[in-house]
Amino acid sequence: MNLKSYLFILLISALISCSKDKTNTCTIIPSYDVEISSIINSYCIVCHQSGNAAGGINLENENFVEQHIDQIISEIETQSMPQYGSPAPTDAERDSIIIILNCWLDNVVR
Repeated sequence: MNLKSYLFILLISALISCSKDKTNTCTIIPSYDVEISSIINSYCIVCHQSGNAAGGINLENENFVEQHIDQIISEIETQSMPQYGSPAPTDAERDSIIIILNCWLDNVVR
């Protein structure tokens, strides 16, 4: 496991228990530069960047991610992304990623 992957997993693990409380209120406000870009760079950017925008979806900057955030969350929830054979989060990481993306959507994007 490379250092970048290890740090990402460590970040996600730390946020699992503190991302939302039991009332589904976000207790953190994720930033694009830290949490969101880390998620996108770890699981999405290989297939969704200029010159290689699978499905016509380019996710290489914050504006593009904001435009597609609902679809991103839906694809992760249904486990249709990342595609089979690509690096993918564990089930626990996936749950944390969904929480983090929803907190970002609720507190920053909207």
